Amino acid sequence: MAIDPYFLPHLQDLNRQAQKQYRTIGSAFLTLEEAAFATNFFQGKANFKVDGGYEEAERVRLFFAPDGEEIISDLVLLKISPKGKRLGMALAHRDTLGAIMGLGIRRDCIGDLVIFEGEAYLFALPSLKDDLLSLSEVGRQAVTVEEIPLSSFAFAPKIEEKRITLSSLRLDLVVSAAFSLSRDSAKRAVVSGLVTLNGVIVQKPDLELQEGDRFSLKSKGKRKVLSLEGESKKGKEVVILGYYR
Repeated sequence: MAIDPYFLPHLQDLNRQAQKQYRTIGSAFLTLEEAAFATNFFQGKANFKVDGGYEEAERVRLFFAPDGEEIISDLVLLKISPKGKRLGMALAHRDTLGAIMGLGIRRDCIGDLVIFEGEAYLFALPSLKDDLLSLSEVGRQAVTVEEIPLSSFAFAPKIEEKRITLSSLRLDLVVSAAFSLSRDSAKRAVVSGLVTLNGVIVQKPDLELQEGDRFSLKSKGKRKVLSLEGESKKGKEVVILGYYR
């Protein structure tokens, strides 16, 4: 991963501001890879948390607070709904994101855009709320935008559960089983940087997965280790995988 040389210094400055001003201060939205890099750096060095609005978020913010103080997230959640004569028509992710970008908003100022039951849900910086509330059209579809409580976000990805048995929890073995590849093909995919683990490219085939880990193979989809069930009677590792649909 190529990290901007100003990335960590900027986050360190946010942490210093949080201490000096005695309040929570948040970053722009980060990719999971950036967040993992920052988390590794600040672990044990600062009072911070990572938050994207919901558990499966792909874009998150880093919030810093004074040592020992509660971290208060100021994420804003907006619901974008079709209206008028085309009411009931589902919004498309690409068109909705394009309309938002058309307002002159940078990508790192907004988080996940989730299409759910025909409507769009957007996590954003509070400073952009008024601009986003002014959005009136997505493609040729008239829309309304309203702020809603974070607690009202009811989306959960569709996950199909599958039970598999493995000789070990090595990354290449799990990728092999999860994507129906030979072990050699899975190992090559890992070494070639085609596999991400919790948003970070991992090139170590022998890395052992843990419960809750999310991993993906480029152009093939995403999986999650839902639970580790222990050993089978034959001494194999029993794993419940989640397949995102």
